[in-house]
Amino acid sequence: MMIIEDHQFHGICRALDREDLIEDERTATRMQRILHADETFGLLEEECKKWTTAELVARARKHGAPVAPANGIDEFLEDPQVRSSRTVFEVEDRSGPMRLLRSPVRFKETPADMRAQPPRLGEHTDAILDEAGFSAAEIEVLRKNEVVT
Repeated sequence: MMIIEDHQFHGICRALDREDLIEDERTATRMQRILHADETFGLLEEECKKWTTAELVARARKHGAPVAPANGIDEFLEDPQVRSSRTVFEVEDRSGPMRLLRSPVRFKETPADMRAQPPRLGEHTDAILDEAGFSAAEIEVLRKNEVVT
């Protein structure tokens, strides 16, 4: 819940059936809510416990209060928006199917795409160290001393 503006606070008060807080001198303005933050947050927390997450989110959205569930991984993966936007997609990896997150940046003309699978631990060590100027002998010493994989 990100309640900052007065109209957002009014919305959550309506969603919680606590319209009395709209006129309460401790919570009537943003500054008063800040000055009485501990008390205000405690009050809102107690009121929120009276509803399931789904009920609270639906009620808050109906009244214009910015509230969303804090999802765990399973809930995130099942979220209709995540599924619709294909935020998570599956590719066939060397060891079987692997779920990956799509780039959050979406351009119409130049779409981001996965051109290669994520490297395995140590898969590109030699190439990176070679590019950094290490000789094959130096790389072997680093590997032998378990500095690199």
